[in-house]
Amino acid sequence: MLDKISLKTKLLVGFLLVAAIVLTIGLRAIQGEHTMRTDVVRIGQVRLPAIIALNHLNYQRVQIRGQSLEAQMHADWTEGTRKLLEQVLRQREASWREVETVLERYAALEKTEDEVAIFAAFNAEYDAWRAIYRKLDTLMRRMLEAPQRQGVDAQAVYDEVRDAYMHQVQEMIPISDRLGAMVESMVMINNRFANDAVTEAIDASEHTVMVSSILMSIGLVLSIALGLFITRDVLRRLGGEPAYALAVVNQVAEGDLGARITLRKGDTTSLLAAFSVMVENMRRLLREVASVGNQVATSAEELSAASAQAREQIARQQTETGQVAAAINQMTTTVEQVARHAGEAADAARATNREADTGGEVVEQAIAAVEAMAQELESSAQVVGRLSQDSREIGDVLDVIRGVAEQTNLLALNAAIEAARAGEAGRGFAVVADEVRTLANRTQRSTEDIQQKIERVQSGANGAVEVMDKGRAMAQQTVEQARRAGESLRTINGSITTINDMNTQIASAAEQQATVAEEINRNVHTISDVVEESATGSTQVAAASTELARLAAQLQERLERFKL
Repeated sequence: MLDKISLKTKLLVGFLLVAAIVLTIGLRAIQGEHTMRTDVVRIGQVRLPAIIALNHLNYQRVQIRGQSLEAQMHADWTEGTRKLLEQVLRQREASWREVETVLERYAALEKTEDEVAIFAAFNAEYDAWRAIYRKLDTLMRRMLEAPQRQGVDAQAVYDEVRDAYMHQVQEMIPISDRLGAMVESMVMINNRFANDAVTEAIDASEHTVMVSSILMSIGLVLSIALGLFITRDVLRRLGGEPAYALAVVNQVAEGDLGARITLRKGDTTSLLAAFSVMVENMRRLLREVASVGNQVATSAEELSAASAQAREQIARQQTETGQVAAAINQMTTTVEQVARHAGEAADAARATNREADTGGEVVEQAIAAVEAMAQELESSAQVVGRLSQDSREIGDVLDVIRGVAEQTNLLALNAAIEAARAGEAGRGFAVVADEVRTLANRTQRSTEDIQQKIERVQSGANGAVEVMDKGRAMAQQTVEQARRAGESLRTINGSITTINDMNTQIASAAEQQATVAEEINRNVHTISDVVEESATGSTQVAAASTELARLAAQLQERLERFKL
């Protein structure tokens, strides 16, 4: 069963077991140290501070109680009594500050359930205790103030206040005793828990030491057992001592395959047994390799001769293929020139076609412009005709106005004659008749001026109509000529399109011929490349055959080094 497990697994399991024991010891030690540390920390941070605070609190309680008893010792009022009371009050204030500080520090510490209950009762008693001391402090201040009042018997007042003070002291003593007992109980609780923590730490330390000792003993025994087991297994797997195995391996490494390996009786699975089988196989293999090497050398010489003949044939093929490639290159160049010239002719035809199209567009635009101008001239002639007609109509109106002015002039003359006959009475009417006659004369002169201007306008309008008629005739001739030019350009455009189609066909045919020639050229180049690769391969084969012959000879030399 164990023989099926690998040596690596066995070594790994052994080391893991030892490591697990060491780890267990370490973890146990860490756990014990943690327990001890926790107990020590609890003692140092909780129990000891609590004990110190409670003892200090009890000390201050005793101090305050002593101060209270000391204040009532003097029965007579003297200067020493006054100084004593003042000193007690000062000490009392300092003591109370200490008590408050200690209580705050102790209240912040961790407590057990019993300690919490006692501390709650302590706080209740403390309030009563503190209230009595406030009364005591008030009575002491009254004892200090009584002798200072005028007309008062200081001793009598002091005695009265002192009796009240002593009565309060008697009430204070039981409360103080109960507080002291509570403090002692809390101190005892903390001492008990501190002792328990120390005991637990000691027990944990002793248990850790015991467990560690047991585990170390187990680990030591297990390590020795694993060491013996692994050593025996390694020697069994190796087949002998490591020094002997190393000597045998070095002997074989130096080429002595005739070495005889001594094995234990029945050993067929060890490393030395497998090595012995390997050496025997190597002896047999080297004999076969020597025989094959001789055959390889003979074949390499034959292959070298065949490669030389193949190189000569391939050289002739390369020469002939180069000549064919050169001829095809010239043909390809000629075809490319034809195609390029045909393409250039097609480009020129297309450019001429575009120019003819542009000329046709220009002629069409000129025809449209001339027709528009003829239409504008026709419109202008019509406007001028209407102007001549309007002028004649204005002349007729002026004739009417001139007739009216002549009649007005005659009427004004008749009116002047009648006014002259009337004498002084018709003088005003004569003045009006004279103004009317003057206005009639001015109207007649203006009418004549307007008539002259209208005649000049009619004359110019007639001339403009004649010029516009001539321009319209010339525009119609221009349109006709432009239309004939457009027809000629369209005819030229059709001819150019035919030439362009022919050039395109020529270019396409030339391109197809160039493509075919290029394909032939590529095929020839491919053949040339194949021939060149064959030549290179033949050269490589010749070199390989030479190298193979050299390696066969070298192999024979190397095989001679082994002692079979």
